[in-house]
Amino acid sequence: MPEIVLTGDSLVRDILTECPDAFSVFEQYGMCDDCKVQPPPVPLHHFSTKHGVALDQLISELTTTMTRNNS
Repeated sequence: MPEIVLTGDSLVRDILTECPDAFSVFEQYGMCDDCKVQPPPVPLHHFSTKHGVALDQLISELTTTMTRNNS
């Protein structure tokens, strides 16, 4: 199983396409349901700035969720 490596340049759309369960992480930081249906093509660093969450925290939580779903 390949290791999940996310960076500030990873796209929200790609993450949600690969792992729809990651929406729960984005949702807790203010992502709306519309973005679940049509995920935005923005990088994580943009999302973290816009929603006031530390990038390293967001990446850590997403990685945990994605790893759990890939096991």
